[in-house]
This record gives sequence, C-alpha cells and structure tokens, in this order.
Amino acid sequence: MATRGRCWTAGGPLALLALSLCTASTGSAGATFAFVTNQGDNTVSVIDLAAMTVAATIPVGTSPAGVAVSSDGARAYVTSPESRDLHVLDGATFQVLAHRQVGEGPLGVAVSPDGERVYVADWYQDAVYVLETRGLKDVARIPVGDSPSGLAVSPSGDRLYVSERDDDSIAVIDTAQNRVLARIQVGRRPFGLQVDGAGKRLYVANVASNNLSVVDVDGLRVTATIPVGSTPYGVAVTPDGTRAFVTNQHANTVSVIDTASQTVVMEREVGEFPEGIVVGPGGKAIYVANWFGNEMVVLDTASLEIIGQVPTGESPRAFGVFIAGGT
Repeated sequence: MATRGRCWTAGGPLALLALSLCTASTGSAGATFAFVTNQGDNTVSVIDLAAMTVAATIPVGTSPAGVAVSSDGARAYVTSPESRDLHVLDGATFQVLAHRQVGEGPLGVAVSPDGERVYVADWYQDAVYVLETRGLKDVARIPVGDSPSGLAVSPSGDRLYVSERDDDSIAVIDTAQNRVLARIQVGRRPFGLQVDGAGKRLYVANVASNNLSVVDVDGLRVTATIPVGSTPYGVAVTPDGTRAFVTNQHANTVSVIDTASQTVVMEREVGEFPEGIVVGPGGKAIYVANWFGNEMVVLDTASLEIIGQVPTGESPRAFGVFIAGGT
C-alpha cells in the first residue's frame, strides 16, 4: 500500500467522548433529519429539517467524517477513521445502537437500497468492507485501488462505485458477487461521487483537477469533464437528474450544473469550506455542510437562494448521504 497522508482529517487525534454524554430528544413521527458528522468535536449533530434546529448531539468515535442514512431513515451509519469505528445510530431515538472497528481507516460509507448491507471504504487498507446491517457481521472484504474514499450505490443496488483517490480512478463493484468488475480512469484525486436517479450517470468530483467527471455507467466510460471551482469534494444530484451540485472547498461555493448541456450555470457562495452536500427528499432543497463555517446551510433548489442556516458542532464534514431519501 502506498504511503499517504491523512487528507480526510483537519487535525490530530481527539479524545473519545463518553456515550453517556449524548444530549438527545426523541424524533417526532414523520420528521426528516440530517445527521451531520462533526470532525472537530467527535459528535454528530442531528438536525430537524422542518424546525431547522438541532434535535440532538451524539458523541461518537474520534474525528467522525463519513455518514450514510438508510432510505427509510431508521438508521444512520457513521465512520471515524482515527478510532477505526463504525457507529450505528437509531434514526428515531438518536441513540448509539452499536459500534465496531472496521479496518484501519474507515471513511466513505453507503447503505444498500434495501437496508440490508452497509459498505465501508478503508482508506489505509485499500479495501471495501461489506457488512450485514443486522449485527454488523462481516460479509466480504473487497480489495480496491489506492486510498478509497467516496462510495455510491446504484438505485437498483446491484452496483457499488468507489473513488480510488490516489489511483485517479473509480472501481465498479458487482454487489451480488462482491468483486470488482471494472475500473474507470477519471480526473485527479476523485473523492465524492453520486449516481443519478435513473442509475445511468455517475458524477465524480476530482479534487486536484478541479473538475467533475460524468461517467456512462453502462458503457463504463467518461462522457464529459466539466470544469468547476477550486478543490471540489462533494456531489449531489436532483431526483429527476436535471441538475448536479458540487461543493468547491477552496472557493467556498457550490457549482450548479445543467446535466443536459453539461455546463456550469451558476457558482453560488455558501460559506467556508463546504464539503458534504445532499439534495433533500422531493428535490426542493439542497443541504450543505460548511466544514470551516460550523454550520449547515440550506438552498432553495429553484432560486438557489440560501433559505436557512443551522449551527452544528465543530468542523462538520457530513461526507455521504446524510439525509434519508437524499440524493
């Protein structure tokens, strides 16, 4: 395995907070919540999207970064690369239900559409771990390329896409056989990625080449490379696939992309060092975690105006699909 720096973290190890310090209220029935990982204070902020308030603050492992919420909102999965932990949070009570160590540096995480499998990218061991969500039992360990980071599952659940950051490539995994089917060369240092709702296009943010690769998942080839802002990290797509959004960390912006013309139609300032980004259920709002701004901002998908801001913990990453039903 090649030597690499801890590019997923902003600082050194932090002390693990006791789980008994969790401050939480039970979620109301039918409510939708964002689970925002706060790398700087070892917590997850649970945000009620209707009230636009923090409903709970949950202590987890050291420097949490990755997050994935099941499609029904029942569970949230959080990775802490420095303590090697995967935590399972109850989406209604906001309690930590289980945790275990996974590999040497769990970062990207994704849940299968049926909620039966959770996939974890190990940054240091160049592997993806497949676990049963019930009991967190091991299913498979899949070797992949150098420094796997972002994960995205196809809408049908039959494919898993992995950003191989230091190989400048994407691994395509058959989830039935748990093996790599193909590799696709993209831009430099791919990190965040997302599949459109039809399962036909994969969008990949390339951190070092400041562009977005558009991949035809049937043809397994890049069909377009779209210049975006400086240091793009996260990607989100509207449910109808007409718009893609990219967080540009060093530009403090989100690039808005028309997917038909494959051009950037707007650069929207959102705050300091945006990273995690999700289009919410129904496609009417975009949620962005500002890593250096210690906040989550909300944009109206139609007007692209900021319609809400919620303070979070310190250094929110929210790397992954941090809202149930988000894209």
